[in-house]
Amino acid sequence: MLLKHIIRDSTESCQIIVTRSRHYIYMDINLLKLFSERVRYEMSQNNLGTIKDLSKATGIPRTTINSWLNQTRSPQIESLVVLAKFFDVTTDYLLGLQEI
Repeated sequence: MLLKHIIRDSTESCQIIVTRSRHYIYMDINLLKLFSERVRYEMSQNNLGTIKDLSKATGIPRTTINSWLNQTRSPQIESLVVLAKFFDVTTDYLLGLQEI
């Protein structure tokens, strides 16, 4: 069985799924929207005008970033950590689980 465990936040709106090869975050639509808004906000605060700029700065593929901003895909934990370090914020902030 690939699924090792699920971690839920107190509102049960965010789940972390851990498998042998990947760590996925499944967010409800409200958190996905908030994540997208916060990535856009941090991009503007860091003078990154395009998805290409963010991709170049972080090494995250443009298609992945585009899917986050279009709210069609949740981030993998590894990418979330890269973003948080790059923007100098917490992963909880990006996920909408805390304010700055």
